Amino acid sequence: MDNIQQIYQCLKDKQEILKVYENITEQLLICDVDDIENLVGERQKLIEKINDIDNQIKSSAFEMGNIGALIIDALKLKITRDKMPEETLIIFDEVSAIYAILSRVKQKEPDIEQRISEEMDKLLEQIREHNKSVAAYASKFAAVGQQYQQGSLLNSRYNRA
Repeated sequence: MDNIQQIYQCLKDKQEILKVYENITEQLLICDVDDIENLVGERQKLIEKINDIDNQIKSSAFEMGNIGALIIDALKLKITRDKMPEETLIIFDEVSAIYAILSRVKQKEPDIEQRISEEMDKLLEQIREHNKSVAAYASKFAAVGQQYQQGSLLNSRYNRA
């Protein structure tokens, strides 16, 4: 397989992984709070796969000389389609499709961050409420403990050394 086809296949693989990433991103907006951690973990695993693919693409492109440099520019959208050689247009088109997915994901990220922040605030409030009730309960026992010591024959007034 020549480098252009290899890069194209890597980009196709990356696009499929990004579609899964996008799906998980959408799930983060509507899932049960208990599922957030697992979904974020799944996204992180996908990011690692994407990074591996990116490294493969860059490695292949660096082996291609001037055309490889154009491909690297295309990967960063630093070049327009009309500046690309004919044989690399499939790469440019695939990169454009990938950026469309990335754009949709990026638009959803603030909503996810807001949701996670709101869920954290809810949990912190529940913890505060729980701690207040535990503290109130504990203070009752502290008061009872003091009363017990004052009303006990074992307090210091009756101890003889």
